[in-house]
Amino acid sequence: MRVAVLLALILIPFWGIFRGVVLSIAAGAPIAYLTVVPLLIAMIGLGHRRPPNGVGDAEADWILSGFFGGLGLFLRHLMSNRFPTLSGLWQLPLVGAVLWAACAAAVLFGVRRVMQTWPLWVFAVATVTPLPYLLVTAAAGGGAVAAAAVTGVIGGVAVFLAAPDRPPVWRLGVAATTSLVGVGAAVIAVGGGLDGTRSSLLLVVLCGGVFPVFGFLLLHGIGSRASQSAGKAVLPRRSWGSLAVLGLGAGIVLLLNQPYTAFDGQPASAQANWAARLGLPAGEQFSFIQRYLGPHATFARHAVPSIPGLPEAAVDVITTNNLAALRTYRDALWYPATVPPNYQPLELGDPAVVEGRAAATDSSLATDPHVPDWYVVTWLWRTDAAYQQIFVVVNQTWTSKAAPPVPVPLSIRATVIGPALWLVRQQADPGTKVDPAVTARAQQVVRRVLSAGGPGHG
Repeated sequence: MRVAVLLALILIPFWGIFRGVVLSIAAGAPIAYLTVVPLLIAMIGLGHRRPPNGVGDAEADWILSGFFGGLGLFLRHLMSNRFPTLSGLWQLPLVGAVLWAACAAAVLFGVRRVMQTWPLWVFAVATVTPLPYLLVTAAAGGGAVAAAAVTGVIGGVAVFLAAPDRPPVWRLGVAATTSLVGVGAAVIAVGGGLDGTRSSLLLVVLCGGVFPVFGFLLLHGIGSRASQSAGKAVLPRRSWGSLAVLGLGAGIVLLLNQPYTAFDGQPASAQANWAARLGLPAGEQFSFIQRYLGPHATFARHAVPSIPGLPEAAVDVITTNNLAALRTYRDALWYPATVPPNYQPLELGDPAVVEGRAAATDSSLATDPHVPDWYVVTWLWRTDAAYQQIFVVVNQTWTSKAAPPVPVPLSIRATVIGPALWLVRQQADPGTKVDPAVTARAQQVVRRVLSAGGPGHG
């Protein structure tokens, strides 16, 4: 009964976010592993059935869950406001779901019980945000094999955490075997021609869900008689008033949650030959994008002719047939920066293109003189055969003849270490003021691109 109440308290305030994630996965977003994360979390919870030591205290349960849960949700809200772009890339609302689940569980089952299952909460926080998974998958080469293999390793970790009362050698052996079987199945399946969004999803479920469940059942069949003597957990008594307070808290969290925006409607249509009409042939290709968006994605630079007295500019274009994957990385900053900037909404001047945003580094806050400063305007649109994300990037040093910086892969330093150091070292908002000459140059290029490829300009 309490488990059902806990599930309701989680699903109600985060229903919109969970629904958006499911729709994104169904559309082909590279976060299919999230389909098995709830199963793995439940598996770890089932493995921690030994009752906690000591006597519970109902008042302490409320105080501790309210303090730590409120602090965690406040910090998540603070990060979302200080670094909205980075928070979008990390998908921090999913972390908020884990924090709220821990608060509700502490009230329903007691703080001691929640503290005893700390591996479950660490695993949940580490896996519900997709960015670590995406970075590891990209580092492993990207594609269906890497995605399923990484999911298999996650499943193996869950198997290890789900059997705390089993001999360490058995835990490690079964967990490692589960991971290896998952990796092997991924290699064999993709090598045999298994491809496509639905097939990749099935492969992820097999490697990260089915195999770990078999490993879990195997481990809990070992020494099961010895574990049957574990006492039955004595759950704290809770009144209907307590449930009403939790329900009120769920309603407040529901109101505070922002809508999930990664699964929006179709972007505006565009002319497929807009670059040719502008006389901007594709130059340098950045093949690393295939590790993130799949083997059919391209990332090309179109050099913009110089104009005396104006800063150098370029047009970088990501092209892919997978809109969901492209929107998974909509908050990614593909250009080097010592201080993580934020995307800001920007009116592009074309009513059909409504997803315009801009970001810029701040030279006054830079700590690395070798990292150039840039200003970028970006938006999404679709051609007849593909989807494109356009980046009009301008060198902020408008007296320089150097081209704007080229795109770089995402890294732990840029997405984790850099923002953490920035929070420790500075408290100012990482906003910036851009030279009007730089923004004017960007607007000029944006107008040219929109006039050549935007809706109604065919």
